[in-house]
Amino acid sequence: MKARSFFGTLIVALWIIAASFMVVLSAPVTTILAEKTVTTTNSLHSHDYLVSIAEATRSFSLGNDDAPLPLGPNERIAFTPDVIDHLLDVRAVFQGAITVFFILSFLFVVFLLLSLSRGRGEETLVYTSSVTDPGVQWGKRDNALFYTGASPGDIGNTSNARRMRRRSLGNSFVAGGWIVLILCVFLLVLGWAAFDVFFSYLHALFFAGGTWQFAYDSLLILALPEEFWMGCATVWAGALVVLSLLSIIIGGVIKGRNKVSEPATAGVPRNAKQAKVQSTPHRATQGASHGASHGASQRVSRNAPHSASSSTSRNAPHRPPRN
Repeated sequence: MKARSFFGTLIVALWIIAASFMVVLSAPVTTILAEKTVTTTNSLHSHDYLVSIAEATRSFSLGNDDAPLPLGPNERIAFTPDVIDHLLDVRAVFQGAITVFFILSFLFVVFLLLSLSRGRGEETLVYTSSVTDPGVQWGKRDNALFYTGASPGDIGNTSNARRMRRRSLGNSFVAGGWIVLILCVFLLVLGWAAFDVFFSYLHALFFAGGTWQFAYDSLLILALPEEFWMGCATVWAGALVVLSLLSIIIGGVIKGRNKVSEPATAGVPRNAKQAKVQSTPHRATQGASHGASHGASQRVSRNAPHSASSSTSRNAPHRPPRN
């Protein structure tokens, strides 16, 4: 169960991160951020044209070779071969992130189905306050303990494997949400303190040195300025926080609805074999008691006539013999 919970926590945390990044790659986010961040101060183009370039750049980076990108040798008014090479590197990163998201989504769905489905041969484990009650018949079917013949008042607690798996699912949601939330707070503090350093290290992690730096007045930088990427980081952080909180809340609800209670009395059998062993002394005690009672009655029956005749002979008056 611990291994399942750890695996589930890892899947939930990674899925939240990947799903939040998919929000950043969406077309509405690119359009809204471009409209708010592009500037025409050092540009030869209009605001709307730069917004359209930002949208076309996103489309090309996600794999659309037909995106309307202006090509030419002058990087101030067109995308040079160096810019296109960099966008192809960006495409590889984005497509890798999308592939990872779909893999994590598949694992996430499988984990949900396994946690919510009923296992083969699962039966409710029911505990009774009197396991040696002659009316209780313990049995085992498909590795599950059950009983029949007990009255409703004998039932103490109920639990089953499916409820425990659901609690493990809830624990994974809560733990995964908290892990991502703490990581998000750490990255926000780091980005706020030194965004330029963080941005440079992030690019150096995925791209070769010198392939991602361009002039401040190039068309690519004018369409996607630093403020645009700061907005992307903010959107990503916001999506992380929202999904993390939802994960924590959903996990708490799942745990609350699947509480597992322990048996109220000691000596409750954990399996049919133990129940049989525990019920045997009761039957042996019954046999011993019955044998003892039977033996005592036999001794009384054998000794009673003899004692009565002896007492009569001692207490009867002496009569002389008749002639």
